[in-house]
Amino acid sequence: MPGHSRRPGRPVGRRLCRSPTGRRDGGARRPRRDARSPGSGGRLARGPHTPARRFEHDGGGCCATAAAGRRWRYRHCRAHAAPQTRRPCAGLRADRRGRPPPPPPPTIGVLHLLWLAVFHTPGVWQMPLKVMATAAKALGGVDVFTITLLRKPVLTTVVSHRAVAQALNRPETTLSVEAVHSTARRALEPPPPRRTATEAAEDDRVEAEVVPTLLRHMRAALTRTWWTCTDGISARLDRVIAAELEQVVAAPPPGAAADGVASAGTTVELFDAFSKVVLYAGASAFLGDEFVATHGDGVWRGLRDWQRSAWTLPWVLFPRTARRLRPALLDAHTRAFGPIFAKVSRVMAGAEVAERGTYLADMMDALDAAGLRATVRPVHIATQVFGVLTALHVNTYATGSWAVAHAATDPDVAAAVTAEADALAAGRPPPVRSPGHSPTHMPVLEAVWAESMRIYQIAPSIRLSTAPWHVASSPLGADAGNDTTGVGWTVPGDHRLVALCIQDINQGRDYYGDSSERLDVRRFIPPASVRSWQMAERDRRLFSFAWGPHACIGRRVAEVLLQRLWLGLYSRYTVELVGGRDGQVPSGGVTLPPADFVQAAATAVPTRPVWVRLTRRGGAPAAAQ
Repeated sequence: MPGHSRRPGRPVGRRLCRSPTGRRDGGARRPRRDARSPGSGGRLARGPHTPARRFEHDGGGCCATAAAGRRWRYRHCRAHAAPQTRRPCAGLRADRRGRPPPPPPPTIGVLHLLWLAVFHTPGVWQMPLKVMATAAKALGGVDVFTITLLRKPVLTTVVSHRAVAQALNRPETTLSVEAVHSTARRALEPPPPRRTATEAAEDDRVEAEVVPTLLRHMRAALTRTWWTCTDGISARLDRVIAAELEQVVAAPPPGAAADGVASAGTTVELFDAFSKVVLYAGASAFLGDEFVATHGDGVWRGLRDWQRSAWTLPWVLFPRTARRLRPALLDAHTRAFGPIFAKVSRVMAGAEVAERGTYLADMMDALDAAGLRATVRPVHIATQVFGVLTALHVNTYATGSWAVAHAATDPDVAAAVTAEADALAAGRPPPVRSPGHSPTHMPVLEAVWAESMRIYQIAPSIRLSTAPWHVASSPLGADAGNDTTGVGWTVPGDHRLVALCIQDINQGRDYYGDSSERLDVRRFIPPASVRSWQMAERDRRLFSFAWGPHACIGRRVAEVLLQRLWLGLYSRYTVELVGGRDGQVPSGGVTLPPADFVQAAATAVPTRPVWVRLTRRGGAPAAAQ
């Protein structure tokens, strides 16, 4: 029979799809109009296997595509085996213009990527993620590519700022954050005991039922305690921060200059001091003052030792394997997580009452109102609290410390920060008016903080591709002269990891100019700045916190906590950079050390200590309510 396979073993009625140019890949020839002939209206001649719409591969994996320049061909699949079917296969979606589907992202092997990093990426030893831009250019100026190992996809990386901004707005059904977070939660939990298959299935069922509801209650509890920034949470944070700062000044590190000894103030290591103060304040707001007094130091030391090398992709993706290979990290994790888990367990069992005004108390009230206290397990609540404290320790304290350090390098900026802290303490508007909403009411220091996040936050946003999605071609790809970039690319929905790199968003030369990779203290400071950080965020050129469907729930936590920390610091002390532990200032001034991007978990920290002299101010105002 013409047009049907006569080869043994092939299904009767097999016919290949018509290509977008109108030609058949197999079967009998039939009279037709040419797709581009006059009078055809630019439409393809319709046959039993040619949809009238544009083919777009939706990642179903049914019809494979092969590209050679701009010519496309569709290989056989089951949906096209029977002559009577007229529907396209599950792997194709139709369009009216008859254009071919976007190809999948180009691939690059791990060894090739390492070769580009070593020999073609300047500064890769200071900033390893620079190799992603180098790889995109080497592949022809693409916006997205897939890293492979032994020809198997490992990670799809989105590079250009336009493609990343579009991907960040993808819904959960396409790019899933929750799937990655569920894996991260397992990495934060202690190793589970050995379970039978029935027990494991029951645990999975409870997890699937409880976690989504629990997340809604978590957001509601965070809103009640943090978003409104009530007097209760402000007073709690002010009390803890003031006490810890006094403790830091009263007990400086060994060998550091102290009051009345070698200087007029006390010399402290800025990042180390802020790390402890931020964690203590966060733990007090989430679990209570009694927990901080009893377990604060142990949790801080355990978290510090754990997150330095554990908050990495292998630990998040393969937590059980990482724990077996590195038992020292498991010990540090236990020292940090154990007291939190014990506290939550006692409260949920009724052996202890949660301290009022804390996140834990709000969560218990919400669970009692919903009748979920008997269903939710202590590990669920403890993991949430531990995750927030980890984020505070990884990101918030580091970016807040960088802001204080860089503000101290400019005397005029330092004076402006002190003035706005005094105004906030007295309940007055800040001397410098912010061009947009100022969440901390300290617009000058807030602008330096935004610049610090632009430079020092480097971790890509990790998602899981659960459905096919399209990456549009940007001018980066079109200008490279690569024909395949005209239609963009389709990332398959095969549950692969997707990394959304933020370097081009935060440091793109097209937006920030030639100094895009250098920290400029006055870049966002009003009113002299060309653009404010609020404008850069609206333009999707500042990724300080996640936006889109997955807006960062902890943003308000960071803003409120840093506001109270900066207020407590500048309303009581003057901050001066010094050259070392002895409190002396070199004749040439003090230069901040470079950042360590190689070992950074999410935000880079200095390669060596940053020493500051804290001097008590005379007649400092009380902290504002």
